[in-house]
Amino acid sequence: QAVSRGASMAGEMARENGLFPEHMVGLIAAGEAGGFLPFVFDEAALGAEQDEAMRQGLGWVRFLSWQSVWSVVLLAPLFPSLRVDDIGASFVRYGKNLFFIAVPIGLALHGICWGLGRWWRTPGAERMRDGICLRIPVMAKLARMRALASFTRVLRKLLAAGVYPETAYRAATRSVPNVLLREQLERGIPVLRNAGGLDGAIKASGLMDHDPLQLLITGQQTGKWTETLEQITAFYQEEAARATEAARSAQKRVGVILTLVSMGYVTIEITRGLASLGFQFTEGMAE
Repeated sequence: QAVSRGASMAGEMARENGLFPEHMVGLIAAGEAGGFLPFVFDEAALGAEQDEAMRQGLGWVRFLSWQSVWSVVLLAPLFPSLRVDDIGASFVRYGKNLFFIAVPIGLALHGICWGLGRWWRTPGAERMRDGICLRIPVMAKLARMRALASFTRVLRKLLAAGVYPETAYRAATRSVPNVLLREQLERGIPVLRNAGGLDGAIKASGLMDHDPLQLLITGQQTGKWTETLEQITAFYQEEAARATEAARSAQKRVGVILTLVSMGYVTIEITRGLASLGFQFTEGMAE
């Protein structure tokens, strides 16, 4: 309704309490200003689909992680509460420890994780979130491949549509989800403004690999920008797909490792607890 009255589409999207990611709002704002909304909406939709593809199939990883936590929470107060000489009182003690200490701790962990998860997705956490992402090797590669694939894809579309190079470059940087990588690409804008060329601007960012960069320079020299960018985009899209699978596999491995660690803990605690009960029983018989 607001847009139908002449309000900015990007401005209204920004008011929707974090429903749309910040980079998506910035990309659509650039599309509104430059008159190329169809291109940026294609890119925004593709980015959302990639994010969803990254999350698919990871529900069981969260399940494994939480069952690991709860297996420890439920077992921890069991054996310290049991005494062979008074089994009835032992289970009463276990029930008290379970419902008044262990379960509240488990629920508190859920609450803390839920709160941190909500904060983690807010715009205020974007810089920290993206910085941590770039410190984890498998996630850093995914972020860089996605950034370059999105950047070159939007840049190619806008240049082919006849958009002024600096405007196209600036809009393409806004398609990058990671704020730190986006800022790194923005280093090329002054170079472009000073007639350094698109290849010089991208080189100044220091983000693109050597071989694609040399291909880009060749495209600049031969005037075949569209064809060159299409090849580079295809390369980074394939690399982004591989990096996505690698990131998903890494998350699954983390879930499996947590499960194995918790199973090891549970096995050790049960063995130790049963042995302790056995010693208590034999001591009682000796007495």
